Amino acid sequence: MDILLVSPPVTLEERLTERRKAVRHAFPPMGPLHLAAVARQRGYRIAILDAVALGLTIKETVERILQASPRYLGFYSVTMNIHRVADIALQVKVQVPQVTVLLGGPHITALPRETMELFPQIDMGVYGEGERTLMELLEALDRRASVEDLARIPGLVLRRDGRAFLTPRRPYISHLEELPLPAWDLLPSVAESYTPSPHNYSRLPATSMSTSRGCPFQCIYCDRAMWGRKWRGFSPQYVVSHMKHLHQTYGIKDINIRDDHFMVNKKWLREVCDLLKEEKLDLVWSTWGRADAATPEVLRWMREAGCWQITYGMESGCQEILDFMKRHMSVEDMERGVRMTKEAGMSIKGLFIAGCPLETKDTLARTVDFIHRLPFDFFSFSHFTPLPNTEIYPVAHQYGSFQDDWRQMSLMHPVFVPHGLDREYLEEFVKAMNEEGQGKGSPPGVEPSTLETWGRG
Repeated sequence: MDILLVSPPVTLEERLTERRKAVRHAFPPMGPLHLAAVARQRGYRIAILDAVALGLTIKETVERILQASPRYLGFYSVTMNIHRVADIALQVKVQVPQVTVLLGGPHITALPRETMELFPQIDMGVYGEGERTLMELLEALDRRASVEDLARIPGLVLRRDGRAFLTPRRPYISHLEELPLPAWDLLPSVAESYTPSPHNYSRLPATSMSTSRGCPFQCIYCDRAMWGRKWRGFSPQYVVSHMKHLHQTYGIKDINIRDDHFMVNKKWLREVCDLLKEEKLDLVWSTWGRADAATPEVLRWMREAGCWQITYGMESGCQEILDFMKRHMSVEDMERGVRMTKEAGMSIKGLFIAGCPLETKDTLARTVDFIHRLPFDFFSFSHFTPLPNTEIYPVAHQYGSFQDDWRQMSLMHPVFVPHGLDREYLEEFVKAMNEEGQGKGSPPGVEPSTLETWGRG
């Protein structure tokens, strides 16, 4: 084995039983899938170990890595699992010190120096878009290049005299369709292991994929360092080919397109929809977008091409909260987009955030009021989380109490509590609203037409 790419466990070992029950909702590791496809194209023997889909503990993950005995061990990590990555890497290094441990993904892109200096068991990091950087790095390592030679490769985090340093940033890939199709065959059963969460599919087997990278918006809670501020779509031909491959090879009948904003480029979207209609696949799909991008024409294209649901990032029903978060979208725009989508015959899921800076019981109540007057089929709340390298991260403490603990940054824990609210209230609010939003009934003590429980009385 030349390279083993690892998607690390998401939950702690003592919660494994709970995780194994939920493993059917795993999201496919798109980063490693693209990296593996490029590496294999270059002739490397490569495998992917998706500990999430396999329900592995940290101990079991280490055992699988040692059995594979790779020359290069690569991890793709977000902030909340970086400590688990470090734990696995350390255990492997103790037993096989000669293995080269590489780290890529959103976390090291956000905090490259801090991560490398905190975890010496990580030999090298790849920050930003990784396909070209990884290939140049592997070729250099194969010829035993010096640190000085490696320093000429853009997109790396290296060490010199015990201190981390960055090589120049690598330009983003302009034409993403130059990449091969993701290496889906290296995963456990695609149709069984990667079903989206229950409200994100209408037919089975179902899975998820991405069709673009980058986001042009400036929301203060999003880190855009990984994919950049410029939207880049895979060509319409590539997108439809990818969907056709999943349908014909793995029997997939429903695809959840997990882009930051699928609807941002209308010319591209129209071409994708036209190609899908031409293919006449026995396939439906859903996607994510901004409600202010919805128009009757766009929604008609999507519906005719098989789209059955759109998930809209709403965040709040309160204009001052939206403005603070730099959403550049009005409450009226969101209402209009949601109603048009329902009129077009599609299901609607709304995503909201509780506990933003400036949040109060009254702003939360206004968001509940906003939800109740619109025809959402489902909705869900997460906790406002100042992730590393976001605009809000360095100043979050000015607006409330902030627990800067990477382990807790899953969006499901109230690591940030704004002035004027308390942790218990936020936890109760999010739990109750998620129960209502998933169709389990109204929050305790709250009739759909009243808001007294959440501060309006």
